[in-house]
Amino acid sequence: LGHASSGAEAGEEGEEEAFSCPDFLVSTTRGKVVRMEASMFKKIHPEKRRGHKLIDGFDTPVSCVACHSSDPALFATGTTSGVFKLWNLKIRKAVHVHTFDGSNSSGGITAAAFHPDGKSMVLGVGNGRLVFLNFQKKDKTQNQQKNEEKEDSDNPRTPPLSEALEAGQIEVVIDREMGELSQPISRIVFSPCGNYIATSDLGRHVALFRWYHRDERKNKPIEWIYIGRHRAHTKAIASISFLPPTWGSSPSSSSSSSGVATGTLYESRVMADITPRLFSVGEDRLLHEFDVISSSINRGLILKATTKTDESSSPTALLPLGGTDPRFACANNGYQIKLWGEQSRLKLPSFTNNSDSQDEKGGKDDDDNDEDDDDEDADDESTGEASKTISKDTLRCVKTTLAPTYGGPVSELIVIPSIGKDGKTLHDSQYLFYSTYSKMTGLLKLPLDGDPFKSSALIAHSGEISSCACTCDGRYVITGGSDDHVVTVWRVSVNALE
Repeated sequence: LGHASSGAEAGEEGEEEAFSCPDFLVSTTRGKVVRMEASMFKKIHPEKRRGHKLIDGFDTPVSCVACHSSDPALFATGTTSGVFKLWNLKIRKAVHVHTFDGSNSSGGITAAAFHPDGKSMVLGVGNGRLVFLNFQKKDKTQNQQKNEEKEDSDNPRTPPLSEALEAGQIEVVIDREMGELSQPISRIVFSPCGNYIATSDLGRHVALFRWYHRDERKNKPIEWIYIGRHRAHTKAIASISFLPPTWGSSPSSSSSSSGVATGTLYESRVMADITPRLFSVGEDRLLHEFDVISSSINRGLILKATTKTDESSSPTALLPLGGTDPRFACANNGYQIKLWGEQSRLKLPSFTNNSDSQDEKGGKDDDDNDEDDDDEDADDESTGEASKTISKDTLRCVKTTLAPTYGGPVSELIVIPSIGKDGKTLHDSQYLFYSTYSKMTGLLKLPLDGDPFKSSALIAHSGEISSCACTCDGRYVITGGSDDHVVTVWRVSVNALE
């Protein structure tokens, strides 16, 4: 682009031949789209010759997405290059961006999860690092604090975290990093009470962390401590999960003993009276339950019970379904979804000495009397070992249904929350969101019975779907693409299944 030595002479001699072009868009290799105005090239100062950023995308595969536990407008994304972003869903804008370096072999973000109280979150970074982030108010001067206190007294409403981040009232601070794990973390889950964190990694380990006194000594400060890990699977771990707070009870009765309004928007959903139960399922066709309460730093993570899920197909996803009749929904690569239930909750016939109707998976034929069986069950429960007879810790397959057959086996299952008539109360709806390894996502209507008319599917990405999450109000689902470097927001509409 040449510039005339004299603007006046150039205008007099060739005003019709002056350079002109329409406004245009520029896309970059880093996933950005910028709007450029032709008039900006006449500006002298470099700061005034900058375009307007329209899209701030991703230059590397999206590895994980996570939704806030109480703010439906806030969700997080992480990429393999270590770029972490917090997004405001209402304005479609990133309100916080941070890039992790590769100081630990790799800085890629592999997993993310929000704490149930919504005041912090955890990231899996690099080869096994856990990064704890806190959301706290920025340091203000005394005059600013007095003005904010006056505004708060005039307006008692507390803004959601997404709005506070956009206004600059909240900052994201790295509170702590833990490097006890040596393999990239594939999944992070919180217990309903918020006092435990479970992780799975590519080394087939299930690890447990606890919010407790350092070294488990009550005279030391409370922080996140590493309990231990267990390599119970011989193949890759498909999923890990804590039991939901509504396990075995109606949604209306799932309230905390501390008086916290659980399951409401912008309120804490911490369940203080729920005993955490941790499960994992792997491609080795084994479903494990871990004894969270008995695990400690000295004893490590204790394996409590093991159930074989299948003879030929490998599990791909696990979802505990709460309510008065709880079940485990376990999808496999044979396009099936198996429902598993606890023996104590099933209506089984009474077993006698001559009974031949023993469960194939939960028990075996035995010529001993019922008293001996009861003693064996008690011994198994006390030792924490997997029982070979009918016991309350034994799982049994109660139903096998056809899974969606679009785009490969189901790789993720999520319960879609539903808002009550009061507009605040949340409870589990009768719909599930699912995704496959490649391209497809959709909805399923409960109860699961294999009816193809009770499911829907659409092409969400052009390649592999790396992660998905649902907002706490159930109105939107966010999916991340590994091959197309795209995060897609979907509005949930169940009318197609009615």
